[in-house]
Amino acid sequence: MRFVACRIQNYRSILDSGWITLGDLTVLVGKNEAGKTNVLRALESFSSGAAYDLAMDAPKSLEEDPEADMPVVTNRFVLEDEDLELLRKSSYQPGSNNTVAVTKHWGGRYTWEIPDVKARRRRVVDDNGADDVIERLNGVRKYLRGKVRKLEDTPTKKKLIDTFTKRRPAAPQASKLEQYIRAQCAALRNATNLCRESLKSPSGTHARIDDIEACLDDCFDYPPPNHDVVTVLREKKPEFRYFADFAEVVGKVNLKIYLQLLSEPDKVIKKTLDGEDPTERFKTTKQLFHLLQLDPARIVKLTPELRINEENRLARKAENILCPGWVQDIAVRVRLDGDYAMLLVSDVLNGEEQPATELRHRSEGFKTFLSFFVNCGGAIDGELAGTVLLLDEPGLHLHADQQSAFLDILKAVSRHNQVVYTSHSPWMLPEEALNSIVTVEKKTDGQTQITHKWWTQTTDTTLTIRKALGISRTHELVFPGKRFAVAVEGPSDAIILQTFAEVLARKDRKKYVDSLEVAFRPAGGTKKLPGEVAAAQNDFEEIVTVVDSDKAGLEAKQRILEGHIVPKETVFTIGEALGTPGRSATIEDLIPAETLFIVMNDYLATKRGVPRARLPSKREFVAAVEKTDGGHVWPVIARFADSRVKDGRGVEKVPFALHLQRLWTRSVLDFQKAALVGFRNLFLGFRRVFYGSED
Repeated sequence: MRFVACRIQNYRSILDSGWITLGDLTVLVGKNEAGKTNVLRALESFSSGAAYDLAMDAPKSLEEDPEADMPVVTNRFVLEDEDLELLRKSSYQPGSNNTVAVTKHWGGRYTWEIPDVKARRRRVVDDNGADDVIERLNGVRKYLRGKVRKLEDTPTKKKLIDTFTKRRPAAPQASKLEQYIRAQCAALRNATNLCRESLKSPSGTHARIDDIEACLDDCFDYPPPNHDVVTVLREKKPEFRYFADFAEVVGKVNLKIYLQLLSEPDKVIKKTLDGEDPTERFKTTKQLFHLLQLDPARIVKLTPELRINEENRLARKAENILCPGWVQDIAVRVRLDGDYAMLLVSDVLNGEEQPATELRHRSEGFKTFLSFFVNCGGAIDGELAGTVLLLDEPGLHLHADQQSAFLDILKAVSRHNQVVYTSHSPWMLPEEALNSIVTVEKKTDGQTQITHKWWTQTTDTTLTIRKALGISRTHELVFPGKRFAVAVEGPSDAIILQTFAEVLARKDRKKYVDSLEVAFRPAGGTKKLPGEVAAAQNDFEEIVTVVDSDKAGLEAKQRILEGHIVPKETVFTIGEALGTPGRSATIEDLIPAETLFIVMNDYLATKRGVPRARLPSKREFVAAVEKTDGGHVWPVIARFADSRVKDGRGVEKVPFALHLQRLWTRSVLDFQKAALVGFRNLFLGFRRVFYGSED
């Protein structure tokens, strides 16, 4: 079962997260106290069958105590080939819809929502569904019994009374329970038919009997086909593991106390492994020994000579696990001294190994890194394949270089495990997969809002993302060496301009601007553009501004010029780039219609799941663009997309721009030289400002 989406409700600061789509690697970004950890904790709770705690987990906004049946976490899974193969052996025949939703309720109960292929409808089946079915049957029986009392003494009444006097057998086995429910359903169906024939009552009674028959339809097939599905899939449900305190690593272990702790934990709970309470470190120590294949019971019996051989073997094992992931050169040693096993680490400088130090003397960054390998080692070597790893600030205390290397490790782990983690660092964000970023923001009412549309969130929330993309006010610190800046209205404009800077450089064999020297910086809207331009004056040698030649863009240009922020010749409009200064145009109007058609169709098919047969044709799209008569091309894209996407959301600008960039880098798009006139004019203007000429 593959974890594809979740919805969190009624949990701490999260009243309703809406559906959160999750991939192999998903990162939660947001300010402190926004609710990122609450998301991880909620997902962790899914693996536990325990009820939620009123004091810890209840939303503060609830006026009454939560009801036991209140949904908390709903996870959506897609059945994979091995799951479908198992189900084919049961009564389930897989269909086109292989998505399963599992909800954990406040009281700890789970419900499963499974596509019923036979009935072509969805049915909710409780883990203890038998009680639910019997309760409904008793409701039907109670209603019919009341009607029977009104009948005269007839054979029909006697037959009905015989139906209602049947009692549920004591403590039935599963097979007998199934026979009992089927027999009761059949008897009540007969009773319903008899009542229909015998009762002389208003027409409303017949409508009520129809409701009863509908209820019986739900009960009659118990256990329904989905019953076997739940039984099989309950074992296949992925486990969710949460890791937060990565610094808890035992570097020196008393093996005799450790063995006693394994055999008699209650008697040594107050004793220590290295001077502290061992209960919190028990699992970490056990996992460390597992990775090193260290058997404490065998070690304590070894002679001094054999211990030396064992130390060498453990050192090689430790170095193979730890050294490849650490960017600095280190050597790892294991010392077996008396009753103690110690992990020692030394730096390697200029090829020479420095004196070894105990783990407790190493930096917090190294201990954090080591702890990840110990706690998540099963995921790294594939033993925990299928587990969903929930990591809270895994890059904490690490240098930027090491964070980048750590991100590569997470990407490798995500081949076998899905990883959901939180981060404040731009070096921990996968730039090539911005759709994996989920922003978490606390609103003024104290509730947490969660969304994939990071570009719609506040600047504080998206600061980490902006730095990762090189579009923040501290751009020159994140990516040093940038001399010039191009300020634009939004992120999509920055992505498009950055893409076409590379397109022009390759097509014309001429660098209009050097992408290594230019930073493309979105302001977050036309209203913020003048302030962004003013703030960038101290950061760069020269800065140019690009605005749409619509009403909002022209107003922003006027505010910039009235404030004497920059010279007039450094502010460019899209209409001027097109050679029609009076035309109202946006940056998308510079892109050829044929190119926009390819990007839109590919975006709708791959990102929005629109069938190829429903995509627009090139002829009708280009014709619609030509009919805009000087208007914007984006409403044309939105109209075509909205007509083909069920939820009506169509295409959004930032994902669309990123898709354009990806198609270009994969050489899917071929921009004709003649179709780049607008961008060429724009970049020639940039060159005049940056370099003083167009040569």
